[in-house]
Amino acid sequence: MPTRTCIVCRKLQDQAALIRVRQTLDGQLSTRGVTGRSVYFCPVQSCNTAPVHKDRLARALRRPVLGSELELLQKELTCQRTRWETN
Repeated sequence: MPTRTCIVCRKLQDQAALIRVRQTLDGQLSTRGVTGRSVYFCPVQSCNTAPVHKDRLARALRRPVLGSELELLQKELTCQRTRWETN
């Protein structure tokens, strides 16, 4: 199983245990989709509170991240976290 690093806590974990955020080919951030530059977050709230970690997210994606993008991403991460907690 491939391993990835959470961009917040820097823990190395199995890829399946992390939430993947993609920058799609048109530049949008999403937790869905197949292609594009990706970053990974642990499913715990302290690691996937996107607005708190804006600089790390921007650095990992190699581009600035807008406030409106962060709001949408935070909503998606909250949904993802809820799914993780129920499984």
